[in-house]
Amino acid sequence: MNPDIRKVFVLSTAHLTKETADKHSTYSDEAWLHPVPYGYISMFWDAIEADQVLASPIPPVPPELPRIIEYFRALGGDEGDYIRFDCDGEQLQGLPIYHWS
Repeated sequence: MNPDIRKVFVLSTAHLTKETADKHSTYSDEAWLHPVPYGYISMFWDAIEADQVLASPIPPVPPELPRIIEYFRALGGDEGDYIRFDCDGEQLQGLPIYHWS
């Protein structure tokens, strides 16, 4: 038996807008952002094409999430992998940084 092993990419919460973090939600069965101790977690969605994900059911998916997932897919992320947003996580060049005030 082979265990199902998934990756968790850790990223700074600065790559989320404060509005997205405050209104964490389930956007569809495959698109969600949930709070966890010290941050938030999201899963790599099956339908990652931005136009498909952004057109998902109400509430609409925040535009920064598909872009983040596309970034990690380029690094080898796959469906079922996770992104943990943490205030101590790395801020990555190439992704927008939002200042919470």
